[in-house]
Amino acid sequence: MKKLLSIIAVIAITFTATAQEKRHKMHENDGFNEGKHRPGKPHNRQMMKALNFSDAQKSKLRANRESFRAKMQQLEKEENITVKEYKARKEALHKENRAAMQSVLTPEQQQQMADMKLKREQQNKEREQVRLEKMKANLSLTNEQAAQIKSQQEAVRAKQKAIRENESLSMEQKKAQMKALQESARQERMKVLNSEQLEKMKARNRKAL
Repeated sequence: MKKLLSIIAVIAITFTATAQEKRHKMHENDGFNEGKHRPGKPHNRQMMKALNFSDAQKSKLRANRESFRAKMQQLEKEENITVKEYKARKEALHKENRAAMQSVLTPEQQQQMADMKLKREQQNKEREQVRLEKMKANLSLTNEQAAQIKSQQEAVRAKQKAIRENESLSMEQKKAQMKALQESARQERMKVLNSEQLEKMKARNRKAL
């Protein structure tokens, strides 16, 4: 159920599209850029298309989306509430929206979403390995360094999954923890490199700008 709700959250965010974040491209050329699932990314649109919603489901989804937006707009107009109350009510609306999304899906679509999630996770692992090989070649990493970074990547994936499936966290808390985790992971990767490799990485980044 937790996995399904995490997928539902992705779909809900894709449909509501209430905010867009800039993509972090630092170290992209050397394979340091972590694969992040963001609203509106191609794999989310492909997931939506693959579920093959009926006209009735599409109508319900549109109604849910419009209702959610209206409630969010009303909340934004509230002036006599504390920040804590605002965050609590905002999270409650997101949970309500995810539940509404879930009610629209058939059992078959729910299973299809779960299968697509597993497939995407495997594809992410494969892409991560490709990035690591690229990094190894570009920065002349030793086998030991490559193994260290691979271990770090696996640990990050596990922590990301734990954050996504932690229902006690609000969406804002999840975003904050994900951002902090990414920065911490970047710093840990930097520690694996020697001074020559760091300079080579900086030079490649400057060249890419």
